[in-house]
Amino acid sequence: MKKLLFISLLLLGAGALQAQEKSQSLYFNIGSGFHNLKYNLQNGTQENSMGYTFNLGYNYFFSKNWGLGAGLGLESFQSKATLNYQTSKSSVDTDGESFEFRTQYTDWQEKQSILLLDIPLSFIYQKQMNEQFKFQFSIGPKVSFAVQSNYKIEGGTIETTGYYSQYNVVLYGMPQHNFTTLTSFPKNDTSLNPVVSAYSNLGGLYKLNNSMDLYAGVYIDYGLSNMIDAQNKFLYQEDGAYNGIFSSDLTNNVKQSAFGFKIGINFRLGAKEDVSIDEMH
Repeated sequence: MKKLLFISLLLLGAGALQAQEKSQSLYFNIGSGFHNLKYNLQNGTQENSMGYTFNLGYNYFFSKNWGLGAGLGLESFQSKATLNYQTSKSSVDTDGESFEFRTQYTDWQEKQSILLLDIPLSFIYQKQMNEQFKFQFSIGPKVSFAVQSNYKIEGGTIETTGYYSQYNVVLYGMPQHNFTTLTSFPKNDTSLNPVVSAYSNLGGLYKLNNSMDLYAGVYIDYGLSNMIDAQNKFLYQEDGAYNGIFSSDLTNNVKQSAFGFKIGINFRLGAKEDVSIDEMH
């Protein structure tokens, strides 16, 4: 009987210790940094700009140091391409005459804007450094879906002309034959594929009270899959259609990357009085 009681007490003690090791939390954070759209643009230059991220989620720690997380997030990306080049396409006019339809891009600027809905999963390591500060590192994959994706024209010209080699003449300034100069197109949406990326967070939690921590850290994202399907279309077509860079033959691969700083709040669920420093180590 004494032996059975001793074993029962050991099991209860082990269960209580295990319960103390487990914990849960909800988090909310916002951040900003360099959010880049990486693509191999032909016949032009590309520049990126700052972006933002907004995240909320749930972490479950199955031991004092190790846990898993899941959440939702929004992440913005912007990029601007500037084009200076000429295309040429063989064509036939309404009179049956063959000619070259030429398109000259001069300082043509197209800005792309994307907003992604992120679904991240993470593996988390944390370590209590002292009574107030806890180090935390997380890494994992995430799947993202475009909730907004568009382009708009910010400057430059497109001039279309017709070169008739049989007469050695170039026709221009004839809008009825689509030989004209264009300076803008309406803002339009683009279609993007769901994308997979890897991400990591490195930061710390500063204890504000028994159930709330202030979080600050850095983040990095790296796209692993292509956002677009390769297209074999001119950016501007003879029929007057403007496709946008992501739907043209100017690029066949677009991936996102981000690096920045974020701050937020961590809410400890079911928090009890903290253990002493000696018990943490």
